[in-house]
Amino acid sequence: MHILEHHERLDPTCEDEGMIEYWSCTACDDLLCAADHFAQKLEADDLKLSALGHTPAEPAEENCVNPTCSEAGSYDEVVYCFVCGDELSRETRTVDALGHDLVHHDAKAPTCTEIGWDDYDVCSRCGHTTYVEQPALGHDYSDVVTEPTCTEKGFTTHTCSRCGDTYIDAAVDALGHDWSAWTVTAKPSADKEGVETRSCRRCGAVETRPIPCCEPEIEEVLIEDDEIAVTLNVEREQPTTVLVAGFDENGRLCMLELVTLEPGEDTAHLTIEGAASYKVFAADGTSLMPLCESVDVTAN
Repeated sequence: MHILEHHERLDPTCEDEGMIEYWSCTACDDLLCAADHFAQKLEADDLKLSALGHTPAEPAEENCVNPTCSEAGSYDEVVYCFVCGDELSRETRTVDALGHDLVHHDAKAPTCTEIGWDDYDVCSRCGHTTYVEQPALGHDYSDVVTEPTCTEKGFTTHTCSRCGDTYIDAAVDALGHDWSAWTVTAKPSADKEGVETRSCRRCGAVETRPIPCCEPEIEEVLIEDDEIAVTLNVEREQPTTVLVAGFDENGRLCMLELVTLEPGEDTAHLTIEGAASYKVFAADGTSLMPLCESVDVTAN
């Protein structure tokens, strides 16, 4: 009679064999498929359950290195067992470099004060650029000297031939006028101011100043035979009345003579008769208001 010992089933794994449920006799080492003394005997190989083998899952990517514009990337393609998770395979894959994604920029010519550049491209991903800067040109000044005049300062004007920028320096004071002497260009009269004029020898500028009106006065009285000549010192633009009063030896008025000088005339001629002395007057030809002091004259 067998002395039976029970052995539980051992499920196989992906890599390891399993065992079926069975009974063994501790006395005779028989292997039985059931707890029955008359059960079928088994061989050792009959107990084995074959290993299941791995079930590959979908490939996974590990250790990823992203490609750049200029360098290749890579990753490990790894296959694991879907059942046990063991790594079944690992292969490094290479990813091609992306190449630059270039954006074009047109050239800009430099100016006197600002930099320029040639046509260039810039990668939108990595910033790689073919940019080449052109330095600012700087101003190209030409100089024009403005000489000082009598009234204006002199200076030097610097103008850029490229951009027109300009500035002024090197100021020189104005020279001032080189005046001639004053000369009378319009004589004064009793009614109208005269004019004195001078001019600049350099620029021809003209400057004038007034000459005050002349106070009328009797400049000269001449008696010859039966005529008296009365000369005024200044012309008038209005008529002038010259009046001569004659007096006898007793101081009595014995004659009165007058004449009117038209504008531009300065000497009056009057007829006289045997007075001992004379008093000469000059008056406005319209109002007869005296223009100056009278003059006393004694006959020869």
